[in-house]
Amino acid sequence: AYNVVVDALAKSSNAKEAILWSKRMVNCNIQPTLHTQATIISGYARTGNIVHAVCLLQELLDGGQLPNLACFNAVIDACARQGNSREAAFWFGKLLEAGLLPDQVTFTSLINSCAKCGDVREARDWLSTMMDVGLT
Repeated sequence: AYNVVVDALAKSSNAKEAILWSKRMVNCNIQPTLHTQATIISGYARTGNIVHAVCLLQELLDGGQLPNLACFNAVIDACARQGNSREAAFWFGKLLEAGLLPDQVTFTSLINSCAKCGDVREARDWLSTMMDVGLT
């Protein structure tokens, strides 16, 4: 039941409340599922709180948990919305290091990050990479 509450709060862009409930879970010796963690990361990212989204993703990595693609995509997209293509590319590298395969959402965010800061060459490079791996 805790995971459902946390999930609903995070999806409604109430990431702070979602974190409070996830801490209550841990205090009751109930671990949040990876889906719940991904939803919280997405909630932070949607509200522009990239610092908290990145911290939570890094906590998962540091704790030996393998974040899913949705976790990485949320952080990459948050970076893109802020026009931070360098940070988006950094998290793309971390996604690959984790053994995950990028999808169209991943590449669209990377391309958008370049477009937002006017780097047409880099956007074309990401599009070429996307096509090279069979995504269009």
